[in-house]
Amino acid sequence: METSTGNADDGYTVAFDTSTQKVSVFGAPSGAGTLSLAFGHADGVLKTSVTVVGNETQAQLAAAIEKAIDDAATSLNRITTTEDTTAGTVQLGGVTSYTAIASTTANGVTLDMTTGGLITVSGTANSNGTLSLDLIDSNGQELEVAVAYVNNDTKAQLTTKIGNAIDAAKVAVTVGTTATTKGILPDASITIEGITVTATNIGDAKFKFDANGNLTSQQADAATQNNNYASQFALAINENAALAALGLSAVPSVDGSGDINVSRLSVSLTPASLPTAIQLKADLASGPIKVTGGASATALGFKVAESDLLVTEDGLTATSLNGLPVDLSGSGTSLAETRMQLTGLPTEELIVVVAGGGSRRISSKYTIDSDIAVDPLKKEQQYQVRMLDANSGRVELFDKATGHSIATRISNGNAQFDADGLRFNLNGFAATGDSFDVLTGQKAAGDARNMDEIMTLATSTVNRSSFQDDFRSIAASVGSTLESSRLSKLSAEAVRDAAVAAEDEVSGVNMDEEAAKLITQQQAYQAAARILQTAKEMFDTLMQIR
Repeated sequence: METSTGNADDGYTVAFDTSTQKVSVFGAPSGAGTLSLAFGHADGVLKTSVTVVGNETQAQLAAAIEKAIDDAATSLNRITTTEDTTAGTVQLGGVTSYTAIASTTANGVTLDMTTGGLITVSGTANSNGTLSLDLIDSNGQELEVAVAYVNNDTKAQLTTKIGNAIDAAKVAVTVGTTATTKGILPDASITIEGITVTATNIGDAKFKFDANGNLTSQQADAATQNNNYASQFALAINENAALAALGLSAVPSVDGSGDINVSRLSVSLTPASLPTAIQLKADLASGPIKVTGGASATALGFKVAESDLLVTEDGLTATSLNGLPVDLSGSGTSLAETRMQLTGLPTEELIVVVAGGGSRRISSKYTIDSDIAVDPLKKEQQYQVRMLDANSGRVELFDKATGHSIATRISNGNAQFDADGLRFNLNGFAATGDSFDVLTGQKAAGDARNMDEIMTLATSTVNRSSFQDDFRSIAASVGSTLESSRLSKLSAEAVRDAAVAAEDEVSGVNMDEEAAKLITQQQAYQAAARILQTAKEMFDTLMQIR
């Protein structure tokens, strides 16, 4: 690759290292100008340029160079060729338009190129030589192509060589960055085909904790191998816990959120000396900081207790903080005449185990809830089936009213278990945290609630009609439709009869009319016959008179 470097008086220089294929930018522009870039190989050179405004930072100029190279490679590497050896033409495709280049003539060969990418070859080579082509797209990005030919090459041979040379001249270049740089860096660079941007200032790089809890950077020289750093940052050890170090301040970023109960809180993270230690300081107006339990606290990296134990005048109160059953144990030297009262127990088994030597005796009294004793229908239970861990398939059944765990199973996609007289079938897999609520009804004698609900359908309400109302509405609708159809039928028949009569008047025969006419003709014939008969009789009478 070749670069035309900026003048040092302009505040910056651009250099290219052929061994590492890296374009490095030093300094920042202090004035406007144009930076020309050329890169390629023996068969072709790709050229582009960068317009320098003069107020760019070093990182911005490096990004502009990267974009210019990427745009040029993307555009000109899509060039296609279609050769017509008989006509001696090469039609370029893949890019919308090309700028025409000047016609050239050398060693008996004439080369013409017009706007639109049509190259025409004529003549026969009378000696060895080289044709130079400049393919320029509409954005001014240029691909230089050299076509070597030998003596006596014909038009057809030259056409084929030009097409092959253009295909071989394409420069396959990929550029990009793997790290985000911020601010003005003492050194910014782009690696061609290595896709790397480096920054020597550790304060402007991006840090994160890896899966092992190590604080690492996307720079090779900015990594630490101490997995205690995650806890010092008050962050969970996972790849989602990232730390972007900006100068001498740090801002933690994790997946999840949590509540800090305080009227006003100001938290700052100040590294004493990167990357050895970070101190967490809270400036409070009043009140303590309380981090509530749950998934949000875990996501923020805080370890919280599974239960809360409160001492009151009435005794000890244990409250679950994670939705799981409270698991407590205790011991004593003597419990003689000691009374313990448990209230608010769920409708489940209560198991008391007394361990130790000596004489042991325990008595208990259990009072059934008065509401349940009076109305057994209130023994309905609400359960929740929750997927606790989708990876291991751990499924747990909870009493929704109390939050107590009733059963735990490991599902492989088809789990079945019995709990509290109920059978649960789980098919398929759910995501972690997915849950299903189940409401059961006990088969108590005299439970006719379903029948009562059905009977209420016979009574109309504001939002619902009764069976009788529905029947009357349907009957009225059907009767109206039937009568309307009958009237429509009669009307259609009348129209049909009128149409038939009109047709008969024009082209048909009326039998009654024709019969009357026939009788008239018959009577006329009979009258004529009588006249003839009378005339005959008169002639006969005259003949007899002598």
